[in-house]
Amino acid sequence: MKKSAPVHTLMIVGLGNPGKKYASTYHNVGQQFLHFLLDDTKFSENQPFFKAQKMHLGEQTVILLEPKTFMNESGGAIASALNYFRLPVSSLLIVHDDFDLPLGEFRLSQNRGSAGHRGVDSIITTLKTKAFLRARIGVRSSSEKAMDLVLRPVRAKDKKMIQGVFAVLREKVIVKV
Repeated sequence: MKKSAPVHTLMIVGLGNPGKKYASTYHNVGQQFLHFLLDDTKFSENQPFFKAQKMHLGEQTVILLEPKTFMNESGGAIASALNYFRLPVSSLLIVHDDFDLPLGEFRLSQNRGSAGHRGVDSIITTLKTKAFLRARIGVRSSSEKAMDLVLRPVRAKDKKMIQGVFAVLREKVIVKV
Protein backbone atom coordinates (compact mmCIF):
# COMPACT_ATOMS: atom_id res chain seq x y z
CA MET A 1 0.00 0.00 0.00
CA LYS A 2 1.41 3.37 -0.97
CA LYS A 3 1.83 6.09 1.64
CA SER A 4 1.08 9.77 1.24
CA ALA A 5 4.18 11.89 0.94
CA PRO A 6 4.39 15.02 3.08
CA VAL A 7 3.36 18.23 1.31
CA HIS A 8 6.90 19.64 1.59
CA THR A 9 8.26 16.88 -0.65
CA LEU A 10 9.81 18.10 -3.88
CA MET A 11 9.47 15.97 -7.02
CA ILE A 12 12.28 16.66 -9.49
CA VAL A 13 11.42 15.40 -12.95
CA GLY A 14 14.24 15.02 -15.46
CA LEU A 15 12.91 15.22 -19.01
CA GLY A 16 14.49 13.20 -21.79
CA ASN A 17 13.93 10.33 -24.16
CA PRO A 18 14.26 6.69 -23.08
CA GLY A 19 17.03 4.38 -24.21
CA LYS A 20 20.79 4.38 -24.60
CA LYS A 21 20.52 6.06 -28.01
CA TYR A 22 19.40 9.31 -26.35
CA ALA A 23 20.96 9.07 -22.86
CA SER A 24 23.98 11.29 -23.55
CA THR A 25 22.29 13.82 -25.86
CA TYR A 26 21.70 17.52 -25.19
CA HIS A 27 17.96 16.85 -25.20
CA ASN A 28 18.38 14.56 -22.17
CA VAL A 29 20.09 17.02 -19.82
CA GLY A 30 17.07 16.77 -17.51
CA GLN A 31 17.63 13.05 -17.03
CA GLN A 32 21.39 13.57 -16.84
CA PHE A 33 20.76 15.95 -13.94
CA LEU A 34 18.88 13.21 -12.07
CA HIS A 35 21.79 10.81 -12.56
CA PHE A 36 24.16 13.54 -11.32
CA LEU A 37 22.07 13.74 -8.12
CA LEU A 38 21.76 9.96 -7.82
CA ASP A 39 25.50 9.42 -8.12
CA ASP A 40 25.66 5.58 -8.14
CA THR A 41 22.26 5.05 -6.51
CA LYS A 42 19.68 3.22 -8.61
CA PHE A 43 16.00 4.06 -8.97
CA SER A 44 14.05 2.06 -6.36
CA GLU A 45 10.53 2.57 -7.76
CA ASN A 46 9.94 1.07 -11.18
CA GLN A 47 6.37 1.79 -12.28
CA PRO A 48 4.88 1.31 -15.76
CA PHE A 49 5.32 4.99 -16.76
CA PHE A 50 8.21 6.17 -14.60
CA LYS A 51 11.23 5.31 -12.45
CA ALA A 52 11.71 7.08 -9.12
CA GLN A 53 14.03 7.37 -6.15
CA LYS A 54 13.25 9.07 -2.85
CA MET A 55 16.19 10.78 -1.16
CA HIS A 56 17.15 13.74 0.97
CA LEU A 57 19.10 16.73 -0.26
CA GLY A 58 20.02 18.77 2.78
CA GLU A 59 16.79 19.17 4.78
CA GLN A 60 14.60 18.59 1.72
CA THR A 61 12.78 15.33 0.98
CA VAL A 62 13.08 14.79 -2.77
CA ILE A 63 11.62 12.30 -5.22
CA LEU A 64 13.68 12.03 -8.40
CA LEU A 65 11.48 11.01 -11.29
CA GLU A 66 12.43 9.83 -14.77
CA PRO A 67 9.50 9.30 -17.14
CA LYS A 68 9.76 6.13 -19.25
CA THR A 69 7.91 7.87 -22.08
CA PHE A 70 9.40 9.91 -24.88
CA MET A 71 9.82 13.53 -23.89
CA ASN A 72 6.94 14.78 -26.02
CA GLU A 73 4.59 12.49 -24.05
CA SER A 74 5.90 13.28 -20.55
CA GLY A 75 2.64 14.68 -19.21
CA GLY A 76 0.94 11.32 -18.67
CA ALA A 77 3.90 9.84 -16.79
CA ILE A 78 4.12 12.90 -14.53
CA ALA A 79 0.38 12.87 -13.83
CA SER A 80 0.67 9.18 -12.95
CA ALA A 81 3.58 9.88 -10.57
CA LEU A 82 1.81 12.79 -8.86
CA ASN A 83 -1.15 10.49 -8.24
CA TYR A 84 1.05 7.59 -7.09
CA PHE A 85 2.97 9.73 -4.57
CA ARG A 86 -0.11 11.84 -3.72
CA LEU A 87 1.64 15.11 -4.41
CA PRO A 88 0.25 18.43 -5.64
CA VAL A 89 1.42 20.04 -8.88
CA SER A 90 3.09 22.72 -6.74
CA SER A 91 5.65 20.11 -5.61
CA LEU A 92 7.06 19.74 -9.15
CA LEU A 93 10.41 20.92 -10.44
CA ILE A 94 10.74 20.03 -14.14
CA VAL A 95 14.35 20.03 -15.40
CA HIS A 96 14.86 20.21 -19.15
CA ASP A 97 17.05 21.45 -21.99
CA ASP A 98 16.48 24.92 -23.39
CA PHE A 99 17.99 25.78 -26.76
CA ASP A 100 17.14 29.47 -26.25
CA LEU A 101 19.66 29.69 -23.40
CA PRO A 102 23.42 29.62 -23.93
CA LEU A 103 25.36 26.60 -22.77
CA GLY A 104 26.41 26.98 -19.14
CA GLU A 105 23.36 28.96 -18.05
CA PHE A 106 20.07 28.04 -16.45
CA ARG A 107 16.88 29.88 -15.60
CA LEU A 108 14.11 29.11 -13.17
CA SER A 109 10.61 29.89 -14.26
CA GLN A 110 7.06 29.26 -13.12
CA ASN A 111 3.62 29.84 -14.62
CA ARG A 112 5.06 30.23 -18.12
CA GLY A 113 4.16 28.69 -21.43
CA SER A 114 6.23 25.98 -23.07
CA ALA A 115 8.08 28.32 -25.51
CA GLY A 116 7.80 25.52 -28.06
CA HIS A 117 9.31 22.79 -25.86
CA ARG A 118 7.07 19.83 -26.65
CA GLY A 119 7.86 17.96 -23.42
CA VAL A 120 6.78 20.96 -21.35
CA ASP A 121 3.77 21.43 -23.63
CA SER A 122 2.71 17.83 -22.90
CA ILE A 123 2.95 18.49 -19.16
CA ILE A 124 0.94 21.72 -19.34
CA THR A 125 -1.73 20.08 -21.52
CA THR A 126 -2.04 16.97 -19.33
CA LEU A 127 -1.96 18.72 -15.95
CA LYS A 128 -4.05 21.66 -17.26
CA THR A 129 -1.78 24.12 -15.47
CA LYS A 130 1.54 25.96 -15.74
CA ALA A 131 1.82 26.29 -11.94
CA PHE A 132 5.01 24.28 -11.55
CA LEU A 133 8.65 25.26 -11.28
CA ARG A 134 11.01 24.67 -14.20
CA ALA A 135 14.78 24.64 -14.38
CA ARG A 136 15.67 25.38 -17.99
CA ILE A 137 19.25 24.34 -18.76
CA GLY A 138 20.93 26.08 -21.67
CA VAL A 139 22.37 23.86 -24.40
CA ARG A 140 23.06 26.35 -27.24
CA SER A 141 26.78 26.65 -27.88
CA SER A 142 26.92 27.65 -31.52
CA SER A 143 24.84 28.83 -34.43
CA GLU A 144 23.46 25.33 -35.05
CA LYS A 145 19.73 24.81 -35.41
CA ALA A 146 18.00 23.22 -32.43
CA MET A 147 17.14 19.96 -34.21
CA ASP A 148 20.73 19.60 -35.44
CA LEU A 149 22.09 19.85 -31.90
CA VAL A 150 19.68 18.45 -29.32
CA LEU A 151 19.74 14.82 -30.47
CA ARG A 152 23.55 14.71 -30.71
CA PRO A 153 25.71 13.34 -27.89
CA VAL A 154 27.02 16.09 -25.61
CA ARG A 155 30.54 17.11 -26.59
CA ALA A 156 33.21 16.45 -23.93
CA LYS A 157 33.99 20.17 -23.54
CA ASP A 158 30.27 20.97 -23.15
CA LYS A 159 29.75 18.19 -20.59
CA LYS A 160 32.00 19.98 -18.09
CA MET A 161 29.97 23.18 -18.45
CA ILE A 162 26.68 21.30 -18.08
CA GLN A 163 27.92 19.50 -14.96
CA GLY A 164 28.91 22.88 -13.55
CA VAL A 165 25.33 24.02 -14.04
CA PHE A 166 24.13 20.82 -12.32
CA ALA A 167 26.31 21.58 -9.29
CA VAL A 168 25.04 25.15 -9.02
CA LEU A 169 21.44 24.03 -9.48
CA ARG A 170 21.84 21.44 -6.72
CA GLU A 171 23.63 23.67 -4.23
CA LYS A 172 22.01 27.07 -4.78
CA VAL A 173 18.47 26.13 -5.69
CA ILE A 174 17.25 22.64 -4.89
CA VAL A 175 18.64 22.26 -1.39
CA LYS A 176 17.00 25.58 -0.49
CA VAL A 177 13.61 25.13 -2.20
